[in-house]
Amino acid sequence: MKYLLIAAGVALLIFAAISAAYIRLFVSIVPDVTDVAATVFEGREVETRVDILEGVPPGAAGYTLVLGDLVTGSGARILRDPAEIEAARAALWYLETRREGGLLSSPTERARARREVATLIRDGAAIRIFTCPTDECGGWFGLSDHEGARRSGFAAIREAATPPDSAPGSAPGSPVEHMTGYYDNYDSYRAAHAAISADPTRWFAEPGAQRLAPREERLAQIDISLPAELLTRNADQANFDDEQAAEAALEALGRSWLGEMQGEVRVRKSWPMDIPILSGPGFDKEGRLRALPGYSYRQRSITLEMAPADLDAVAARIDLGGFTPPDLLMLEDALLKAVAAAGYDTACLPGCARVGSGRISHAADLFMPAAPGWQIESWRLLDPAP
Repeated sequence: MKYLLIAAGVALLIFAAISAAYIRLFVSIVPDVTDVAATVFEGREVETRVDILEGVPPGAAGYTLVLGDLVTGSGARILRDPAEIEAARAALWYLETRREGGLLSSPTERARARREVATLIRDGAAIRIFTCPTDECGGWFGLSDHEGARRSGFAAIREAATPPDSAPGSAPGSPVEHMTGYYDNYDSYRAAHAAISADPTRWFAEPGAQRLAPREERLAQIDISLPAELLTRNADQANFDDEQAAEAALEALGRSWLGEMQGEVRVRKSWPMDIPILSGPGFDKEGRLRALPGYSYRQRSITLEMAPADLDAVAARIDLGGFTPPDLLMLEDALLKAVAAAGYDTACLPGCARVGSGRISHAADLFMPAAPGWQIESWRLLDPAP
């Protein structure tokens, strides 16, 4: 027994020594572990240099470059001459800070508002758009100590365009404006697309826009949101047969609006839900009044799809005048009775409790999504003279 106790004591001392060694090792590397964890989960900020003309051979023909106001300081301008583009190459760079990696990187970080810097065009079509985060580069040239002079080469171009001594400027290229055309008729879209393609003073502003988009045939749609349906029973008394009948009634209503027109009806209906009672501080501590007894409600909506030519005729049939939200005064009366039945003094109403009517007080509404359309973004020369 004596030797067993001695062996146990030695083992305990060895275990304690090993544990202390591991603790010292962990403490010594905690800062590194923390840094690694931050990088793994949050990512790291990396400053990257962006060269606008990277990959463009010196003096190459067929390239056009639109420089934004951030670069020129005097509005968007287009460079069409290969020699002029090459002369500006040394100034066409900027630094951008990006967060790379990170399992928990913020969607807001990835979706920051961005400012257009330049658009590189080849053979009349945009092939790359350069941008930078507005909150980062938007103020580069707003102060006397220009951060843009340190984080980009744009200062040289801006100073040439607007010299500090009020001498005549020599901004590169020619002024252009950004145009947006929207067409709800495919033939008009196709005609506008052909006109831009044939015009030497117009350029497509979005990559891929030089290819004609396909004709999109889509059914017209009407979305009808109906008021909540008030039910005179508790939500836990709902049953499948009643809910199936309610869904069939909604579908029949939709079919009646379509009439003889060909189309589809889709209905959405919630399972009955309790109407909550919202209690003030200190009221109903026992939890007797969580929901209005004897009442529940359903949410419901109907979507109709039909040929675009039938849209106006179907919309004219839809009369929502008979659909009104639940009577809130009736619910307030039901609340009064529920408070009395629960053994509380009703004199505290309405301050101590009220009906949670936010989800059941909306009116009927009808929404018709926009018809298919086509959009063209382009640059247009303000001074057509070469």
